Amino acid sequence: MSISESSLTEKEHKEFFNLFFTPSLTQFVGRSLLSTLIAFAVALMAAKYWDGNSLITWLLAALAVILFAINLRFQENLVHSGSHYCASDNHTINDLLVNIFAGIQVFQLVKAYRMSHAMHHAYFGEENDPCMARYKNQDQPFTNMVAMTFSFYKQIHANKAVILMTVLYYAGLYALIAQLASSEIAVRLTMIALVAFFLVLPAIRYIAEMAEHDYTLSDSELGSTFNNLSFVDRWLFHPASDGYHLLHHLYPTLPFWNHKKAHEFLMARDEKYMNGYHRTSTVEKFKSLIGEKA
Repeated sequence: MSISESSLTEKEHKEFFNLFFTPSLTQFVGRSLLSTLIAFAVALMAAKYWDGNSLITWLLAALAVILFAINLRFQENLVHSGSHYCASDNHTINDLLVNIFAGIQVFQLVKAYRMSHAMHHAYFGEENDPCMARYKNQDQPFTNMVAMTFSFYKQIHANKAVILMTVLYYAGLYALIAQLASSEIAVRLTMIALVAFFLVLPAIRYIAEMAEHDYTLSDSELGSTFNNLSFVDRWLFHPASDGYHLLHHLYPTLPFWNHKKAHEFLMARDEKYMNGYHRTSTVEKFKSLIGEKA
């Protein structure tokens, strides 16, 4: 977003960039590790204390699946943020860290993801925008979700080598758990991960990404992109601050851990940004999934 497109003064614009645009290895790696550790800790607890068909067993298993899926979505968000070099100004180091700490968990390499995602920003709302196709069948959400899931992995070039990388990562991790704990716990943990990845993550991803834009509202990013800021959005659908999607499109290189503070800065100073779309209701979000207008 250039100064001419913003209501910020030149001084405020410089202050904004000085405050919020510094990449950070520790922020990126630390948040990735914390999310991963929480997800695996709860999953291990559910696997360890599995007790037949008791209600507590199923409740704990359900919690473990949801948290595991949220972590997977968190890591996907980190690959997205890392594609804009939020971890390091050194592009080689940035991509290496993104792949090791986030991409390997979710069948993604950031360089390949960047190729597709860059087109979304460069050709927003045009025929070459890879995100436009998902909005053509909103009245058939399940069919659309399945189609979007397959197209997502095709767009980010999740080839055999990438798939093998992630499979080996999980296989090695679960083999270690089998050695340190038991094969039974490792099998249960594998079941939790598979349900999270194949059943819950696609639904989270679909709901999150379908609520990011409405191309019929405007030809501009400011006029057709949404911030989704409800409690459910922050903790379930957009766990790495990806709910500030309008903010991201206006300032793509802004690191995700500064999204909330940057949003508050602009809401206090930038009238054009204030007049953008800021959803704070989960109901509004779900209405958008069936094609209702903002």
